Amino acid sequence: MKTRRKNKPLMRAAFFDLDSTITRFDTVFYFLVFYISRRPARIFRVLLFLPAAILFFAHIISSERMKRAMAHIFTGETEASLDVLGRKFLAAVVHGKRLYYPEALQRIAELKKKKYTLILVSASFEFYLTHIADDLGFDHYIGSVLWQHGGRITGKLYGQNCIGIEKVYRIRCEPYGHSVDRKNSIAFSDAASDIPLLSFAGHAVCVNPKRKLADTALKNGWETVRWGKQ
Repeated sequence: MKTRRKNKPLMRAAFFDLDSTITRFDTVFYFLVFYISRRPARIFRVLLFLPAAILFFAHIISSERMKRAMAHIFTGETEASLDVLGRKFLAAVVHGKRLYYPEALQRIAELKKKKYTLILVSASFEFYLTHIADDLGFDHYIGSVLWQHGGRITGKLYGQNCIGIEKVYRIRCEPYGHSVDRKNSIAFSDAASDIPLLSFAGHAVCVNPKRKLADTALKNGWETVRWGKQ
């Protein structure tokens, strides 16, 4: 006698970008300032990174190249040391400077009550993203990863910078990736680079969108919200 396998129910997910979506500003550069304050001897590494940052903001190099240049700053750090810094960054900067949008916190709380699976998907480094995800009560997080060898950070990215279509790829690679009820899921972002993520979910919410994303939102009938504008 054969028994029928019951299909696992699909999960409704709420995908959130972090920088300028949940937080008021880009946490990566806030973390660099914090990092220098805790590792003043590494100021030279940060100075070597500045040309890449300038070229990125001038739209001359990609975010991928910029993030790979940034990864060199952390060469020689251990996973444990970065974990400690990530925890302290959450307390001193994210909380200390009140970086969270109140509206984002309210929306997250509402989605929790509705039993959505909360997934934080960001280009930020996972060593501090994990603490922000825990702080906000997220079920999962996905971010950019630093390569380790022999217990030390090599100064290289492990895989790609988690931005654009890479976010969708990374979601699909997770154990839960093919269990997402896309039609009844929701995604939040402020960035045009996250159009693939917003398109992945059945409902998209564009947070304080600039022109390109605002035009795409209008074309696709996506929700637009203005947070922190009161």
